[in-house]
Amino acid sequence: MNKNNTMNSLSEDELTTILLAANDIIMYGGKGLLGKILAGSKDKRIYTADLHHSPLYGAFADIKQK
Repeated sequence: MNKNNTMNSLSEDELTTILLAANDIIMYGGKGLLGKILAGSKDKRIYTADLHHSPLYGAFADIKQK
């Protein structure tokens, strides 16, 4: 739920992508790092841990972050 107590719908494919990416980073970081990976961030931590090689890196690059 967001700040207005409404839910944003995600497709089953989007949820699967998020969960698979989360599984890949479980030893490296939390939701902030997960968001950066899915967005395709150039953050140093992502490159240091070779997480930019994940097939899910940049999966949501076309979606604007808040």
